[in-house]
Amino acid sequence: MFPGDERLEPVWAELNRRRAVAFVHPNAIASPQLGLPAPLSDGAFETARSVVDMLYAGVFRRYPDLTVILAHAGGALPAMSGRLEQRGAEPWVPNAQNITRDEIREHLARLYLDTGNAGADASLAPALAMVPRDHLIYGSDSGARCNTDETSATNIRALRDSRVLVDGEADQLGHRGWDLFPTSQPPRRQKLNRLSSRQPPAASRQPPETGSGPAAQHDLLAFTRSRARSGGRSGRTIRRSG
Repeated sequence: MFPGDERLEPVWAELNRRRAVAFVHPNAIASPQLGLPAPLSDGAFETARSVVDMLYAGVFRRYPDLTVILAHAGGALPAMSGRLEQRGAEPWVPNAQNITRDEIREHLARLYLDTGNAGADASLAPALAMVPRDHLIYGSDSGARCNTDETSATNIRALRDSRVLVDGEADQLGHRGWDLFPTSQPPRRQKLNRLSSRQPPAASRQPPETGSGPAAQHDLLAFTRSRARSGGRSGRTIRRSG
């Protein structure tokens, strides 16, 4: 079952009502393809197929308050996102929901991508061509059978050595994750956030002053997101069944 299946409509509706965050991960124990383990290559294409299915089923259009995080920097999806935008609304493409080119671009840009086993620049560059920089968050892929402490350390080194990320951005990736799950933050961070979130009277309330650097841009984005949210978010992990 792919996530655009109509039987999952009540699930997406409820997650949207809760303004939830859904983490989508490919099936790590799927049957090998081409004689190779699924996590090596086919998992990346499964992620792309899943999102394309949601896109043409109209899931993103119907549920604008749903936030979706994709594992592994979106797998193969970022590399094919330009093709989807250019060709995805042409007459020869079955398109029962009449999804437009603009919607394809906008819906893909709404996604969040984690960096689990995807810290190499070859993965980060297409990811950042598809989504805004603040939609790239840290992911470790911990618990997956194909992941070890060594592979996690290698991935972190790749992020820190990246030529695609700007200075200091590797350290921001984890903080962006906390922005999505404010009620799951460690107690000390929650306390600091409560202290920093105390607002002056409405007449004098203004966004923090920012410069032009990426860190300043992140601060402003975090400020505006925190103002837009109420009641925190809940999280769900969605794995496509075979």
